[in-house]
Amino acid sequence: MNQSITFAAAVTLVALAFTGCASTTNYAQRHADLGHYSADPSRSRALNVAVATGLTECEAGQCKPLSDMPRSELPESLRAASNIKITETLADAWSVGHGAAQIAGAASVVSGLSGWSAGVLSIGSIFLEPSTLDDPALVPTMIAWMPKLMADSPAQAREKMMKMVADALPRGKFQGYGVEIDRYGEFSVAAAFVKAGMCGSQVACAIDLHSVSKPSIVKGPPDWLQEGLAYVWTNWERGATTSAELRNISLLVYRVDTESHASLPWPEDLNARAYLAKLSANLPEWVYIYLPPTEAHGYPLILNQGEPLLFVEPL
Repeated sequence: MNQSITFAAAVTLVALAFTGCASTTNYAQRHADLGHYSADPSRSRALNVAVATGLTECEAGQCKPLSDMPRSELPESLRAASNIKITETLADAWSVGHGAAQIAGAASVVSGLSGWSAGVLSIGSIFLEPSTLDDPALVPTMIAWMPKLMADSPAQAREKMMKMVADALPRGKFQGYGVEIDRYGEFSVAAAFVKAGMCGSQVACAIDLHSVSKPSIVKGPPDWLQEGLAYVWTNWERGATTSAELRNISLLVYRVDTESHASLPWPEDLNARAYLAKLSANLPEWVYIYLPPTEAHGYPLILNQGEPLLFVEPL
């Protein structure tokens, strides 16, 4: 087995060894009961997904930490454009800012963004108690509402979900890198990238997905999806202090030295968001990939069936 894939497994097992015991609170159903599963036409689909999962919270028409960018703040030529037209115009469908991330704390303007993005996108530190998990808006994750008819139990749903994800991961060549897929655990899979001098046995470059626990069950998914009972994987709740509350499919993107275990910069010629978009294109409409603002990309993004859902005010 390729050493980089083996190390991907080791890294993830260490990072996610805190799965804990089962939660007694069905947070997904609570969001449904609070009306968060009802789409608001004044919000983008990205923002409606974020509200449904608790990635953002809205009160009196104001949403934070994630909110839609007003179209009035777009260049005039883009104010009437579709999401796809906006991304095409900005030249990069997967690595250009598409929304405002007003993260609580000491916000500072993100540098390195061009044009209109630099003036409106910001990310700050979240001031958390040491025992509190990171704010969910800062953590990449896969969100899914699997129709109940697809599995007889949460355990079977978990098995089917991770097989679906493993089968959907693009293989072969991608942007000059070889891609090898490893089902290193029953509920885990890694896509390892290989390229001489960049990623291989000495340096592991991987995108790793792991189902932390069995899904929750809700009476019905958000109203833009098919009706009926559904199994749900989503982010944890803001302010969560225990891993017992996790019902998520984690998503890790990393490059590490396999000997020193030191974290290394992700290759500049390997677009992880573009790879995840291809993964998303191979998944059903009820699966979403949330990518948070980062130092490299100071904006949030949701992928759905290969297309970006932008945090931009709808037309």
